[in-house]
Amino acid sequence: MIFSFVIKSLLLFSLASICFCSEIVPKKLVLSLVDKLGDVVLEDRPVFPNKLDKKFELESKSKLSIEFEAFNGNEASERILLNQATFVLTSIDKKEQVSLSSKFVKSKNKYKATLSKSKFGRFLTRNGQYTIDLVLGSYQVQKGVVYELGTLDLNCFPSEDNASTVVYGSKPEIKYTFPVPQKMINPIVSIAYTALLALPFLWYFIMLGNVKFPASKKKSFSFYDLAFFGCILSYSSLITSYFIGVKIFPVLFYGLILAVPTLIFAQKSLHK
Repeated sequence: MIFSFVIKSLLLFSLASICFCSEIVPKKLVLSLVDKLGDVVLEDRPVFPNKLDKKFELESKSKLSIEFEAFNGNEASERILLNQATFVLTSIDKKEQVSLSSKFVKSKNKYKATLSKSKFGRFLTRNGQYTIDLVLGSYQVQKGVVYELGTLDLNCFPSEDNASTVVYGSKPEIKYTFPVPQKMINPIVSIAYTALLALPFLWYFIMLGNVKFPASKKKSFSFYDLAFFGCILSYSSLITSYFIGVKIFPVLFYGLILAVPTLIFAQKSLHK
């Protein structure tokens, strides 16, 4: 008997709670239009069941932040926990529609949602006017609520006219400023370098003519002869490396170093 009495009491209490909490009422509703810098440029606070007083236009870099609290519709007006809190965007011609869920922020005891292109860009493709409906539902209430907030102007997508227009014709003249030519080395340095490399060859042929020593009569070459010819070939390689890409100052440095053994081997070879 006592057990059945407890069961009946619980059932009566549940029915009474459903009757008392017969409607969901969204309160403290705030809609804020935030630009790309994070500043609030427009704000509206409609009171249920009234619609928006201000006109919102959502662009690709902006977002619409919405927050509200949910209460029951009885005289106690207590907060209730929602099992569904969804914002539905529907185009005026009913051809496109998307729904975005809101998130319950426990620290503030509020429901919050953000409408932006990053959230609905995959589902909507056109600009224009869209209706905003707030759909609320809870297991504590027998019937849900659809709150028609009003209309929202979307301007997030490229214009269809601009996307389909292709312009052909003459293009503007291409203006190009050529770079300033690289500053060349002083010609005196180049002439001195050429003379420095040419003097050993000239001196060799002069000395060869003075001693009257034809190469055809020489049957064997000494170490100094071979070393002198090797120095001459080294100078040839050094000149070739300059034309290939080695800068002039390293070439001058190595040429001066090579001049010492060249003079020594030339003296030994020509005065033997």
